[in-house]
Amino acid sequence: EHHIALHAQLAASAADAPLPPGGAAAAGCVNTTCSPKKVALAAVRDAAEACFQRVGTAPAVELRGADDTLPFIDFHIHYILREVLKNAMRATMENSSSSQNSRPYPIIVLVALGPAAFTLRISDRGGGIPAELWSRIYELGFSTAGDVGG
Repeated sequence: EHHIALHAQLAASAADAPLPPGGAAAAGCVNTTCSPKKVALAAVRDAAEACFQRVGTAPAVELRGADDTLPFIDFHIHYILREVLKNAMRATMENSSSSQNSRPYPIIVLVALGPAAFTLRISDRGGGIPAELWSRIYELGFSTAGDVGG
């Protein structure tokens, strides 16, 4: 039904007809002016807060790329990116030098938009998942985070 609402809204906009309920920025749960870069910024803030709670600090994040818009469901981008960033931040902090004078390498988030799609690329120096654990990454509840407390 979101696809139908989006299609109706785009058709109405093209014909200069009144927009359906929800206004110009929404068609169901689809944000017709979704900015992946702005959603990524919110996910960075949320992931940094989680990292602060866990280890007391967080690495810097450089957000690069386009700030264009496209129709998409913001929540999906935010949820997935927040989870990936939490992992990247934790691993970066765990694998950074313990020297008081050194800061961990920043995490780079690159947003690249095409005409109807976008790509998010996250680069970190967290060390990755050891090869001997690759076969387990899709197991329910599997984590390399160790004991996260209760």
